[in-house]
Amino acid sequence: MRTILALSLVLALAAPAASAQEFGAGVQASGLVPIGGLANRFTTGFGGSAFFSVHRGSPDWTGSFEYFSFTNENTDKLFVTRTATDSLTGAEVSASFPLDTLAMSLKGWGLSGTAGWELVTLGPVDLRLSLTLGFYRWTAERGGYADSLYTDIGGRQVLADVINVPAITQEDWSGGFALGLDFSVPVVQPVYLVGGARYRAIIGELWASLALDLETVSTFQMLDLRAGVEVRW
Repeated sequence: MRTILALSLVLALAAPAASAQEFGAGVQASGLVPIGGLANRFTTGFGGSAFFSVHRGSPDWTGSFEYFSFTNENTDKLFVTRTATDSLTGAEVSASFPLDTLAMSLKGWGLSGTAGWELVTLGPVDLRLSLTLGFYRWTAERGGYADSLYTDIGGRQVLADVINVPAITQEDWSGGFALGLDFSVPVVQPVYLVGGARYRAIIGELWASLALDLETVSTFQMLDLRAGVEVRW
């Protein structure tokens, strides 16, 4: 009887503690898949965040410090097209020239707030619709590029163009938002596995470089696939 009473007392004391997990903190890593014009410049990038959350019903609230980085150029999309004319025969040929040595990067950090609305619970998995608003400081760099472009016309090497473009650096502050589906799964109390998939857009602009056939990117769009851990109390 004493054992039963002792266990009952422990459970009675533990239940409020388990249900009082109103706060949380954690970190997440992200794989960032560029969309739209950003995909014409970069392949998949990476990011991360450190966050603090408040879990008091629906919606819950999360404040985050975020970082993102794109440093791998999309070489399949980076080329220029020129028309060359043979001065002896008058023959013309349109040719494409890859920009193999062109270096570019886009990096940034910022602060954001996220509201999460409970959608459904599937066993231990809690699914929420999330809306994020944030403000970001970003830096974009494009290296200089210089080359003489020759193509073959009837066995003759004909000069199509000479490119000599200086390097540029852009820095700015931009607002952004994200909309997606987040999940949380308890692992070992008080640790949760958290993550999700979000469509993210940062309202920044990468300038065009007409000599390199690079068009303006007016919004940084990406798919944010994230996973991490959270400790709740």
